[in-house]
Amino acid sequence: RCAGHIAGVYIQLKNYPMALKYASISLQKAQALKSKPLILNAFREMAAAYEALDNTRYALKYFKLIKEASDTIANETMRKKTEQLETRYEFEKKEALLKADQEKKDALNKGIVQKKELQISIALLLILSLSLLVLLLIRSRAIKQKNNLILEAKNEEIERQALLLLKNNQEKDNMFSIISHDLKVPLHSLKVILQLLGDSYQEK
Repeated sequence: RCAGHIAGVYIQLKNYPMALKYASISLQKAQALKSKPLILNAFREMAAAYEALDNTRYALKYFKLIKEASDTIANETMRKKTEQLETRYEFEKKEALLKADQEKKDALNKGIVQKKELQISIALLLILSLSLLVLLLIRSRAIKQKNNLILEAKNEEIERQALLLLKNNQEKDNMFSIISHDLKVPLHSLKVILQLLGDSYQEK
C-alpha cells in the first residue's frame, strides 16, 4: 500500500521511472497478498507511467490487464452479490416456511384448544344436568318418603278407628246379648200369663 502511494506521488511529480519502480514493487506485494484491488491499482499506476513515457506497447498491455482485473473484480463482486442475494432468498424462503409452519401449528393448537374448550363446556353442561337430575331425584324421593309417612299415619289412624269401631260393635253385641238374655225370661213369663189369660177368657 505504501509503495503504491509513493508511485502515485512520483506520477504527480512526473518522475515516471521512479513511479514505475515503486509501482512494480507495489504490484509484487499485491500479488503476494493476492489482493485484486491492490493489483488493479498497481496496474493503473504502471499504465499511467508507461502512457506518460509514450510506451504505448506496455501502456496497452497494462490497460488490458486493468480491464481484465476490473472485469474479474466486477464478476467477483457480482458473484458475491448474487450469492448474498441467493443466501438472503434462501433465508427469507426458510423464514417464510418456518412462519407458515408456525402459523399451521398455531392454527392447529388453536383448533385443539377450541376443541378442548368445547369438550370442557359439554362436560360441565353434563355435570350440571346430572347434578340437577340428582337434586330432582332426591327431592322426589324426599317428597315420596314424606307422603309415605303421611299415608302410614293415615293408615294407622284408619286401623285405630277400625279397631275402635270393631270394639264398639263387639260391646254393642255383648250389650244386646245381655239385654236379650235378661229379657228372655220375663218375656216368656209374660207370654205364659197372656196365654193363661186368653184361655181363661175363652172358658168364660
